[in-house]
Amino acid sequence: MDEFVIVQVPEGDVDDLAELIAIAAEDEEVQMVHPFDGDTVAQILIVASATTLPFFKAWMNARVSARKSLEVIRKGTKIKGASADDVVKIMQALDKK
Repeated sequence: MDEFVIVQVPEGDVDDLAELIAIAAEDEEVQMVHPFDGDTVAQILIVASATTLPFFKAWMNARVSARKSLEVIRKGTKIKGASADDVVKIMQALDKK
């Protein structure tokens, strides 16, 4: 059974998710979500597989290099990323699948 990961970015970065969809060859649409905190976010659901993870990891590194934040939700656990250390934590969590 495939494992899925939700990737979430601020509403203004919706184009970055479209880029992730393109490089990971995913057939998903970006969804705009309105969490209880009031900040609209853009999110997609991707398959965490040997094929998609390398693209996803490169995409995360590029976001952090550009000083852009992201959130990854995996198995109900939300991991926020805004630094290289955060990306390492996300990668380690993804590698434990």
